[in-house]
Amino acid sequence: MIDQHEFWKDFKNHAEVKRILEKHQLIDKPSDFDSLMHAVARCWMKLAVLHLKEAKEFSSLRFRRSFHSRGYYAVYNASKSIRYLVSGQVSEKGDDHQKVSDLPDDFPDVSVWGSFLRHMYKSRLVADYDGWPNSSRMLNAHMKTALQSCNNFIKVSKEYARNKFGVQL
Repeated sequence: MIDQHEFWKDFKNHAEVKRILEKHQLIDKPSDFDSLMHAVARCWMKLAVLHLKEAKEFSSLRFRRSFHSRGYYAVYNASKSIRYLVSGQVSEKGDDHQKVSDLPDDFPDVSVWGSFLRHMYKSRLVADYDGWPNSSRMLNAHMKTALQSCNNFIKVSKEYARNKFGVQL
């Protein structure tokens, strides 16, 4: 069995690799290649769900900064999973965080979710790096709604993957 992490490292842009292999008729069943790509996306979605679980715990403990950090990483990894399925590539460097809201045009309520993802990114930066007293108050005001939205974004992302690609994330 092929390791999903090794597959991703070796084929950074799976869409381009698949196109070349099909062009030269080097793969008989594109579905075999797709199943590996789906497995990679599934790994990121599992990580998103794990971060969401931790965000819920931090929320119930009123650990605002930890909540916003884990909440962001929940939606970031869900976004990464979708962006990987659609475009065939994501970055493993910090620049990928700038692309968190670059969802496909046919993603449900794309502008609303894009705005939410940018907001969560900014909240994560405040939570992790801003020590000013008013930062904590700002983070506290948004915890309950942010948690619901994080949960909903992951749900919508999974539905999108299932409807567009036929893949259970």
